[in-house]
Amino acid sequence: MTALPGTVALAQDIARRVKALEASERLPPDEIARIQFTALARLAAFAAAHSPHFARRLGAAGLAPQDLATPEGLAALPLLQRRELQGAGDLFCDGVPPAHHPVGRMQTSGSAG
Repeated sequence: MTALPGTVALAQDIARRVKALEASERLPPDEIARIQFTALARLAAFAAAHSPHFARRLGAAGLAPQDLATPEGLAALPLLQRRELQGAGDLFCDGVPPAHHPVGRMQTSGSAG
């Protein structure tokens, strides 16, 4: 039987991610927090480069993406208000971070039962 195109790579990616999660689940809480904040700063850098709205929010708060790598930096980012979302035309990123690939489209009926 031949695997569907991309399924082998997807299976390998899933196995790699499971292995990383298993390795990290026994880390001390401060190490987990450090890893999470580092990942947040990387994601914020991508978002700032690909979402004009997010870049403006950071700038208005006097923050740079790397500032979100600490609890204090994250706390300095103002909460996002509903009105800000409703009026934002350029809210979303124009791409997906490479580390978040592969991506695909999925549809459901919206029914839970």
